[in-house]
Amino acid sequence: MTPPLPLLSIHTPWGWLWLNTDTTQQGWSWAPEASGRQTPHSHEESLLIEAFKAYAQGDDSQLMGLPIPNTVGTPFQQAVWNELLAIPKGQTATYGDIAKRIAQKTDS
Repeated sequence: MTPPLPLLSIHTPWGWLWLNTDTTQQGWSWAPEASGRQTPHSHEESLLIEAFKAYAQGDDSQLMGLPIPNTVGTPFQQAVWNELLAIPKGQTATYGDIAKRIAQKTDS
C-alpha cells in the first residue's frame, strides 16, 4: 500500500492551507489553490480540519487545544515560538517584550 501524500490541503476563508504532514519536514503555507490531497488520513488530521473549520467560525478553542508537533528550529526560534503562543488572546506583545522575556529565562 502506498503511503498518503504528505501534503494536505485545507480550504479556509483565507485561502488554502497546505500542511506537510511528514514528521521529518512538518510545515505549512497559505496558497491560492489546493495541492496534494484534501482527505484526512488519520484521526489527528480530521481533528485539525475540524479545528480550522471552527476557527473560521470564530471558535479558536479547538485549534489552540491541539498539541504542537515537534517543530524544527534552533533553540532560540523555539523560545520565540513558545513566547508567541503565551500571548493571551486579544493582547499584543512587541518584539522587545518577547526578547526581554526570553532573556530573563536565559539568565535564570
